[in-house]
Amino acid sequence: MSDFLRLIWDICCLRRGPQDLPYAPLMLGVLCGAELALHAAESWLLPVKQEATFASSVFLLAFNLAALYALLKVSAKDNRFVQAALALLGTSLVFQLMFVPIVVAFGEGLAEGQAHPTPIQTVAGLASLGVLLWDLMVDAHILRHSLDVRIALGVLIAIVWRLAEFALNAAVVGGPGAATA
Repeated sequence: MSDFLRLIWDICCLRRGPQDLPYAPLMLGVLCGAELALHAAESWLLPVKQEATFASSVFLLAFNLAALYALLKVSAKDNRFVQAALALLGTSLVFQLMFVPIVVAFGEGLAEGQAHPTPIQTVAGLASLGVLLWDLMVDAHILRHSLDVRIALGVLIAIVWRLAEFALNAAVVGGPGAATA
């Protein structure tokens, strides 16, 4: 297990790629469970309805796996699915764990009547931006290797993918940007 975690960290540091991970469908199932468990744990920290958080977690996990498979299938590289999914889910877990202290530091956002963020909220906001950009670059790195495309196309796919995730999450959970009927 520690070798697997080291590989995931090396992917986060852009030193390795998904091709360096083992073909391990069982591990993919474990990571899917860990992803959902971490989202459930985060729901206790965030001021949102737990049912909505879990529903969006399941939906987004299914969306991400289906989108990855579709991208790989279209590029005739669907045999890389397990390793690419392991890389995306493994690194996603790392970044989610990085976001937990940031979310806790930011608190519930600006309090009523508070005109400006506190210094801790400002630092947390900047840290979250840095982690988000790093996460996007890692996703682009994984997609570049999985799809055999240039890094610029990997970045574009990662950005479009993240925007689609945001829009779908807003539609499932509701709130800003949610689709209204």
